[in-house]
Order: sequence, then C-alpha cells, then structure tokens
Amino acid sequence: MVANMEHVNFSHCVSSDFSKLNDLYLKVLAVKNNVGSLIYEKDRAEAEASRLDPEVRSFFRLLDSNILIMIDRIRETKFEVFDSLPMVSDILKDEKLRETLSEILFEFVFSGLAICFLDSILKKSTGARGKYSITSDYLWEIFSEKSLKFKVPEMHEFFTGPENRDISSMFKLMLDCMYDRIVEKVPSFSELEGQIADIVREVVERSMVEGMLLFRSYEQALDSLPGGHVS
Repeated sequence: MVANMEHVNFSHCVSSDFSKLNDLYLKVLAVKNNVGSLIYEKDRAEAEASRLDPEVRSFFRLLDSNILIMIDRIRETKFEVFDSLPMVSDILKDEKLRETLSEILFEFVFSGLAICFLDSILKKSTGARGKYSITSDYLWEIFSEKSLKFKVPEMHEFFTGPENRDISSMFKLMLDCMYDRIVEKVPSFSELEGQIADIVREVVERSMVEGMLLFRSYEQALDSLPGGHVS
C-alpha cells in the first residue's frame, strides 16, 4: 500500500518530516514485501535493511517478534468475523482468494504500525527500549482494552492532534483506497450489499488504526517494565 502524494499539497498541515516519513515507510514496506513472511524471515529483513537508511535499520532491529505475532492474531480475528457471515465465508472458500485477502490485511495492520513506529524513531522517542521483549499475551491484553475503547471521539483526537499530524495525513491518504484495493483483489466483495458490506468495510478499514493501537500498546507495555519510560 503506497502513500501517493502526487498533486497533493500538505504544506499547511504536516511537519518538515512528512516526506521523510513517507519515504521511510515505502522502504520498510519494500523490505517486508521482498522477504515474504516477516514472522519467519525477520533476520533476512534486518540484513536487507542494513543497506538502507538508519531509521529503516532501527525499525527492523527494534521490531519485536511478538509484535508480528500480534499482527497475525489481529488478522485472525478479522477472518473470524468474515467466516461468521455466510455470503463472505462462501467467497472465502476459494483458498487463493483467502490467501490474497490474508496478505493484504496483514499489510494494512503492519502499515499502521510501521508509520507510527517510524514517526517515533524520527522523533527519537524510540531507542534503548528495543532490548526488551514483551510477551504476546500481555501485549494482546493491552491492545484488546485499547481497541474496545477506541471509538469516534478518540479517533477524532488522534487525527486532529498536532503531534500526530504526519501520521494522520498518511492514514487519510491510505484509508480512502483500502477497501477499493480489497475489491480489486477479491472482486466478489463488490457484490456484497447492505449491513454485510458495511461490516466487511469496517473490518478492513479499521486495520491501519489497529496497527496504530498495537504500536501504542507496545509503548505502554514497555513503559510498564522496571525502570519505566525510556526516551
């Protein structure tokens, strides 16, 4: 998923780091796509990143394997919803389509996480914390609580907060095309109507926000370790 900035003027609402953040995100995504499954190829991703920007190297060095397990777990919850909807589950009986959708959903959640993580690295608020590892169960507990509480008011605050202006600008660029990309890869989804279509769209479009919430959950989990916040 590419943040396409062509013909868009963000000078009034983003910081001087916006173009850098977008460039770093595209490089991180390229590494991810080159290595395939990050869960099993993290070392290979770090090796590829070693030739790139220091921020990209830092991202893959600091990327806890349990975060990747969490992204996979979030993806599984989406399929639990899809499989509970007869029309959608019928479409996803096609294993090739199911695999395609699975890869895209992982990328969407990963993208939300990566953008927030890279923004933190650029602001130098992520550093020595990477030597710690958080269990996936503890991370899931924090994430679940944040996800349940994250409703419209919190979303509005996130997208309008000045400290998040670069992140929110990238999110807004991508949110507009997420469902269209799903329909392009899984054409049968275009035939969904009414409440089922609304549910599927919400599950898809929430993915990047879930990536952001996962990053915030990881930050909170690290802050809870002995010694507290490391900046």
